Amino acid sequence: MATPEVPSWSMTVLYQDQAVIVTSSTIVVDGERYGLDRLNYVWHRHRRRLASHGHALAMRIGAVTLAAGLVASFVIALMAADFGQYTWHVLTGVALITTVLLALAGFGVDPLLELLDRNHERGHGIHQIWASVDGRETLLLETRDEFRFGKIYRALRRAIEATRTP
Repeated sequence: MATPEVPSWSMTVLYQDQAVIVTSSTIVVDGERYGLDRLNYVWHRHRRRLASHGHALAMRIGAVTLAAGLVASFVIALMAADFGQYTWHVLTGVALITTVLLALAGFGVDPLLELLDRNHERGHGIHQIWASVDGRETLLLETRDEFRFGKIYRALRRAIEATRTP
């Protein structure tokens, strides 16, 4: 999507991305232009995605339970097995191999942690900016990106405050 052009008659650009421009006199969202003088009241709504959080938590608990069960089963099987005079050699070898595999798995955890970090930065839920435009409630913006939402909402509030001060 191409970045919308900033109107030449506007004074100051407070925020701009591929779909949204907030200037000192207007807001443009997906090509739809709203003059700040037409906005009677602006508010925001935040809806959490509880179902997805519950599902993710259930998946994590299930994965941890499965891993613990597999490890416990493996340890019990090794303890019950009789390797004769080589029992301690086998157990030591298994412990070393397990240590090496866990160390290698640690390298795979880094991208997962980065993904979790990025997900935390962007937030959970749906963020909406609403306005009363010419007396009608209008949804101006809906996004899952909490960081972007905050920047746009703050820019819009600054623009409105600047136009309403005497």
